[in-house]
Amino acid sequence: MIAQAVPAAAQAYPVSSGGFSSRRPQPLWCGIHFPLLALDVHSPPVSQIRAVVGAHNRLHAVSEAARAAGVKEGMSVGAALALNGTLQLLPRDVRAELEALQRAARRCRRLTPTVSLAPPDAVLLELGGSLKLFGGFEGMREALEEALAPLGGSYRWASAPTPEAGLLLARCRPAHHVTHREGLPSALGGIPLARLEIDTGLLTRLHKTGLRQLRDLWRLPRDGLGRRFGPELLAYLDRIRGERPDPRVPYRPP
Repeated sequence: MIAQAVPAAAQAYPVSSGGFSSRRPQPLWCGIHFPLLALDVHSPPVSQIRAVVGAHNRLHAVSEAARAAGVKEGMSVGAALALNGTLQLLPRDVRAELEALQRAARRCRRLTPTVSLAPPDAVLLELGGSLKLFGGFEGMREALEEALAPLGGSYRWASAPTPEAGLLLARCRPAHHVTHREGLPSALGGIPLARLEIDTGLLTRLHKTGLRQLRDLWRLPRDGLGRRFGPELLAYLDRIRGERPDPRVPYRPP
C-alpha cells in the first residue's frame, strides 16, 4: 500500500466568517476520499507500473507510476499495454474495496458516531458538533491522521456544510474547507461536470450544449434547466447546496 497522509496545508476556505455557533453548531460534513483504493486493496505490488481493470475491459484505476508513463483511467487494456508493455494488470475486487471502506468507517467512529459509507471510494463524517473539541481544522487533521494511519492507504479530505459538497471537495479539491453554505458556489464552481454523480447520458447532453463546469449550471435559470434536463438534476444540485434534505445512512459496525 502507499501510505500518504492528508495534505498538511489544510486551511478553511476563505469564504466564511464568524465560526460556529456555540448554541447550535452548523453541520460540517468531512469527506475522506481514498483515490487509490482499488489498488491499495491488492497485495504489495510486483511493479509500481500497474492498473486495475474494471468494466468493459477498461482501466478503473492506475498507479502514479503508470500515470507518469502515460496510462490513464478509462483506457482499454489493449491501448494501455500498447503504450507500456510492462504494465501489471489487476482484477477489480469490489468486495475488498467495500471491506476497506468499512474498516475506515470503524476507525472514523473514534471521532464521531455519525459516519456513512460513500462507495466506491469515500466515507463521510459529520463533525459540526465536534470541531471545537479538535481545536479547529489543524486538530481535526491530526485526529484523522491518527485514526487512519493503521490502514496504510492514501487518502484526501475536505469539508463542507452538505454531504455532497464534502464529497466533491474531497475528490476534486482536497484540503478545502467551507463552513457556510454561502461559500459553496465559489468553492465548487470550477469542478468539471464529469466529476459529478450524474448519469453518463445526461452528462453527454450537458456537454453537447457547451456546459462543462458546475458554475455553468448555476448560472442558468432554474426553471429552464429543469425543463431541459429533468428534475433529477435539479434535486442533485439542491442537495449539493443544502437546499434539499440529504439524509445519509449511518454506518453501524457488526
